[in-house]
Amino acid sequence: MITRRTVLTALAAGVTATAATGCRGDSADSPEGAGRLIARNLQAGTPSKGPVTGAASDKAFAQITKGLGKRPSISLVSISRSANQGAEIAHLRYTWDLGSDEKWEYEVEAPLVKAGERWTTQWAPTLVHPDLAADDELRLSTGTGNRGEILDRDGQALVTGRPVAVIGIDKGTLDEARFDSSARALASALGLAPECIRQDRRRVRPPRPSSRPSPFAVTT
Repeated sequence: MITRRTVLTALAAGVTATAATGCRGDSADSPEGAGRLIARNLQAGTPSKGPVTGAASDKAFAQITKGLGKRPSISLVSISRSANQGAEIAHLRYTWDLGSDEKWEYEVEAPLVKAGERWTTQWAPTLVHPDLAADDELRLSTGTGNRGEILDRDGQALVTGRPVAVIGIDKGTLDEARFDSSARALASALGLAPECIRQDRRRVRPPRPSSRPSPFAVTT
């Protein structure tokens, strides 16, 4: 006959066993547990909480990542055997949320060695990104991409980028009395007859006065 006290004791024992198992899974006494701890403490910005060894790892992590202005999401992907005898490798995945539904994802490797009963890894910038060296930092910047080429079926460019120079006379910043001399200077630079510039002047409506200097004004 099972009494109420016996049932409660069994349930309590089950809860204790479950809690102990959960704690063991996040301890550094196995490569998997060490990998999860490394990922969790890197994500929190406190790699020194272990099992990462090395001085000033928290400060170094903050210095490397401050240019991104946010924290990454880091998870353990897998554990693999290292070429070094008795060592393992924890593969960690970083995910940075850059905003506007843009994410940056990559993986890093954390070499694990056993020290006593614990698995540890040595702090290095490569725990943050595989291409980082000492004194490197991560920065986020945005820019406008170049326009792509349009190719025909043979791969020849129909529309492509090329350097463009703009030269002319900004009559809004040029005295009327100096137009003829400026037209001659412009015509000489372009290999044209001065009459061509004068004809264009007659076809173009006088511009509105402008106080903004133009980098393309030709003066003599």
